Amino acid sequence: MMRIAKTRFRLGRVRSGILAVLVLCLLASVSPLAYAVVASAGPTTTLSSYYAGATDVTYEFGTFAMEAGETLFMIEFTFTGDANVTAATLLEPAGTLSVSGQTVSIAVSPTLPPSTEFVVRIGGVTNPTTPGDYPLNGPYTRISFSYKNAKLQTKTDSILIAHYTITEAPFLTMTIPTADIDFGTVEPDAAVPYGPGTIQVDVTSNYGYTLTRETTGDVASLGLVITGDAAGSKNAGTSSYYDAVTILPDWNTPAGVPLVATVTYTAAIP
Repeated sequence: MMRIAKTRFRLGRVRSGILAVLVLCLLASVSPLAYAVVASAGPTTTLSSYYAGATDVTYEFGTFAMEAGETLFMIEFTFTGDANVTAATLLEPAGTLSVSGQTVSIAVSPTLPPSTEFVVRIGGVTNPTTPGDYPLNGPYTRISFSYKNAKLQTKTDSILIAHYTITEAPFLTMTIPTADIDFGTVEPDAAVPYGPGTIQVDVTSNYGYTLTRETTGDVASLGLVITGDAAGSKNAGTSSYYDAVTILPDWNTPAGVPLVATVTYTAAIP
């Protein structure tokens, strides 16, 4: 009986030891990962232009910070879609930029010391030509930082960046079917104005725009007056606008002298 009791006691101790090891292993497996580079404000991604196919665009990622005891020396990021980075230039931080395919590598020089906050700014990028949300799924959603720790060991952290949206490139056309209005021979100081002549302005745009008109030349001598809807803020789409033009030269207008006024229309996407 005593031997059986001792055997059971020993088995109980062995089981207790196994359970203790298992608990320690589980605790170790769920410990949070530590990063030497952190997104201290964000992460954010800012572009100087969000239009599809836009050239010479500046991308800014940040803001990041180094933990104490770590020294940053290399940054890498891969652009997605058909973004073109062959002409990419480094704006921040200081260092040397190299390009391989769509991956941009920055050898930071001088190295960033511990506790330094910084952004990554890359210029000269051509945006993807397809509108949509970027980066695409995959490894492109992270920016990588290589650094040396206090033991001079080389480590790499990959941090998620904020997505950004590439929008359709602006498209704007304007035509004026009738370029000239000839009032012929007119008498000064007439009882009623001559006209109206009509100016048609056709505009197509995929964004809202502003339409303006400007008159130059013999505006005062002609007594030129323009009314209509070919000016102001307009919505995207294809539209035709019409202005009515009248003239009423005054009595002091020289006789027999041709008078010419020009109306210039400008459509612009803000």
